[in-house]
Parts: sequence; structure tokens; C-alpha cells
Amino acid sequence: MSARATGHSAGLVQVPAPGPGIAPFENRPRQWLARAAAKLGAFGSNRGERHLAFQANGKTIVYAYIRKNACSAFKAMICAESPHRARLKEFADPMKFLGTFHAVRTAKQMPVADHVIFVYRDPIERTVSLFRNKFIVRVNNADTVNHYFEVTGQKPGDATFRDFVTRYLAGDLSQRDPHCRPQYRHLFPVRYSEAIPMELLWSSMRAIVGPELCDRYFKVRVNATDGVETSEPAMDVTADALQLRYAQDGTLPRLSAFLDEELRGRLNQIYAEDVAMIGRLQGSAIPPRDENMGMESRRDARE
Repeated sequence: MSARATGHSAGLVQVPAPGPGIAPFENRPRQWLARAAAKLGAFGSNRGERHLAFQANGKTIVYAYIRKNACSAFKAMICAESPHRARLKEFADPMKFLGTFHAVRTAKQMPVADHVIFVYRDPIERTVSLFRNKFIVRVNNADTVNHYFEVTGQKPGDATFRDFVTRYLAGDLSQRDPHCRPQYRHLFPVRYSEAIPMELLWSSMRAIVGPELCDRYFKVRVNATDGVETSEPAMDVTADALQLRYAQDGTLPRLSAFLDEELRGRLNQIYAEDVAMIGRLQGSAIPPRDENMGMESRRDARE
């Protein structure tokens, strides 16, 4: 049986120990998300990566931790509302805390749950967001840029977005920085009750965790890369040059400024699994997207 919240309904309580197999979960999708989940189905032999189990609003929820897909907001919520939050100070890294008390490492460990969810976004937008955040704004970027140098031999400051795509992402993505791994490969071979697009994160999470928790952790963006967006082509401008501009006047190239036909084609090929998955969710071969809309200008977009 799934654990239920005790005390205040907006808090998180301890998740029961996982059972011996893949437990069925109570499928309560909302409106069009129900149709999306039905299209998605189970993910065959995909091994997936760590999920996090928690309780909120009287429900057991399992969340697929996918980097660059609002993971910081989920991490902040689970840590702050965890029944074990008093022990956070024992861990140098919040992920180690989550790994100790909330991790679901394989599909076989899946507890009974009311919601099994993941957040997805356009893979090209996700890649541009990663480059802007780690190479230009340079937030918590040491692991990413150091690995870039190890793989390519090029100084990160000399890298252009084209270099990042053609020299770094062209290799085996399982051997690249975890932020670069396809979203599809994070998922377990189970049926998810909600597949949430980034732009609908806030409204979708209100239905799942309730208004109080949702507004506290999802209404304001976490780790957002903010700046005045410019349309001047930037795919062949070095990271150092773009960082200097950002430091001087707060400007950042918009999504379309990093792309030309060649790069768009390469990224669609590199992330073909994500393109296919999102196509299935949205009922089209390639997900529609407004190329002229800045990533950070979307009301519900979160890093």
C-alpha cells in the first residue's frame, strides 16, 4: 500500500520501502496529460536513471530526475519538505541526501504511487539553455566545462556553440556530461501517469501537489538564465566573447541566434530519441515550436 500524508496535507512524509517488483500504481492523469500518457506507454528496454519518490498532497509521487528540466525546483521542494530535512546538514551535496532518503534507482524498486511523472522540453531548446548556462553565464559549471576540455582539448572559453555540438555532442552521449544525456534515456520501462511539458509545469503541478506547494516551489523560476535577448547570430561566437557581453550589458543571444539549418539538423539527429518521444506525446513527427520566442520569456519555463 502507498504511504499517505499525515499532519499538514501540503508537506512530504516518508515513502515506504520499495517492494520486490514493479508495483502497479493508481493512474490519475489530468485531461490532455491522460492522452499523452496513453500515447507514451511503457518504454521497452530503456534502463533509465534515478527517480525520486516523495509524498505531497496526500499522494505518493515518483519523479524522473532529468537535468535541465526543472530539476532544481523539484530538488528544492523534496529537500525542504522531506521528513528527514533536519539531516540535510550532514550531506555536502543535496543529491546525496536525496539518494539516501528518496531515491528509486531501478524500475524494480518502484513503490506503489498515485503519480509517476517526468518533465520534458524541446531537445534543441534544452541544449541551447545548457550552453548559455554553463559556458556564458557560468553557473555551477566546473564539471561541465572541465569535461568539455578533457574530450575536445579545446579551452571552454574558446568554444562556440557549433563547437559544442560538433565536437562534444557528436560522441557517445553516455560518456558526456549528464546534462547532455537524452531525456528519453532517463526514463524507466514503466507507464508514466503524467508527461509534463516545461511550459505547462506550474499549472500541471498544481493539480498534482496542490496549490500551496506548487506556488512555493514552481511559480518562481529556479536557476533561470535571465538576460536581455538579442537576435544577432551567435553560433560561431566564442563563449568568452559572449560572456564578456553578458557581463557588460546583460545581453544573451536568444534561441534562434544559436541555430542554423546545419546545427538544427545535427541536434535533431543527435537527440532523435527525444524528438521521437515528444512527437508521440504531442501527436506529430517533430514537436511544434515558436523559434522566435525566447526561451526565458515563456511564463512557465524553468531551468
